[in-house]
Amino acid sequence: MLTDFVLSPIGFGTDQNGILAHRNYVRDEFGAWHYAEDLGSTGDWILRLGILPPGSLPSISINDVAVVEGNSGTTTATFTVSLTASSSQTITVNYATADGTATAGSDYASASGTLTFTPGATTQPISVTVNGDTLVEPNETFFVNLSSPTNAVIGDGQGVGTIINDDGGVKGDFNADGKTDILWRHQGSGDNIVWFMNGTTLGGGAVLTAISDTNWRIAGTADFNADGKTDILWRNQATGDNLVWLMNGATIASGAVLTGVTDTNWQIVGTDDFNGDGKPDILWRNQATGDNLVWFMNGTTLTGGAVLLAISDTNWKVGGVGDFNGDGKPDILWRNQATGDNLVWFMNGTAVASGAVLAGVADTNWVVGGVGDFNADGKPDILWRNQATGDNLVWLMNGTTVASGVVLTPIADTNWRIVGPR
Repeated sequence: MLTDFVLSPIGFGTDQNGILAHRNYVRDEFGAWHYAEDLGSTGDWILRLGILPPGSLPSISINDVAVVEGNSGTTTATFTVSLTASSSQTITVNYATADGTATAGSDYASASGTLTFTPGATTQPISVTVNGDTLVEPNETFFVNLSSPTNAVIGDGQGVGTIINDDGGVKGDFNADGKTDILWRHQGSGDNIVWFMNGTTLGGGAVLTAISDTNWRIAGTADFNADGKTDILWRNQATGDNLVWLMNGATIASGAVLTGVTDTNWQIVGTDDFNGDGKPDILWRNQATGDNLVWFMNGTTLTGGAVLLAISDTNWKVGGVGDFNGDGKPDILWRNQATGDNLVWFMNGTAVASGAVLAGVADTNWVVGGVGDFNADGKPDILWRNQATGDNLVWLMNGTTVASGVVLTPIADTNWRIVGPR
């Protein structure tokens, strides 16, 4: 449909025979200009498409692009730069990439230059090379910025490139949509379920195999067999046995028995890659002594370990593990169940490099259920559950600062415990 008529005559000129032309300019529903030209002496009109009114300039915009990174080689992210209408003039615009959470050189190849639109052209591509890898990492972003146009103006001058991780790096993603899901266990019945999350919105769910022996506790989630799928780590609080369910989504594909630890004061409190070999390791805390240690794992095989700094006050509980300072190394989130204080240890491998105090939550009915990236910004967020009311919420974090919070669907039955992601 054509709208926004401009009164005639708006521009004058002569055709090839020197006859005065009157023009009615109109704009369609997509914002493009056209005109109908009255050739005067003949009584004929000609519709000319995509021609701007005198004195106006086309607008330049760039789209957003998402690509899967791959495990090796390169992938091309192709952006499209568009004009709102063609022009009789040559149009140019500069472009340059910029880092978001992705880093030029390692995650993608920087690119810059000048695009040229010849008269009549309305689109031009920009190609950015994305590097494949097998690192466990969140989705990452970079930008393509437009600047310094000639014979045009900039409308949307920033394209967002999203590099979608395909190495199982989204913690607790059971349905392979690149988003963190929430794992639950019922401490009375032994039932297990997973909530499929779309950010902080419940999108669906699945029932997992139940284990009626409630001495078995889900201790963590990680990809132990490097198939890009989230597996479930279990510990028996009565016997000290440990095992992993190797999962295919919400289905158990197989299992593996891990080394047992008969002293049941030792509890598994998190999983992440503490030695930088791309494989998940297991974090332990002794609830009687306050000692802490890490098992270095090669899949489901224990290959070594390291003792961490001890905290003798056993009111301090590990709430989860995530990279809170963006250095690519897992950090440890702590909550004091007596005072409501919260803090993060910034880790350099298994050494505490420094720390930061987080906002406190004095109501100790609130417990940390897990750590995951719920808004896909590449930063770990904190999942909470109130063990008295059944309320659930997420702190969306910017490092160690609470940027905002979102209330999740409640579960009034407090026998249901959030057990992942951890």
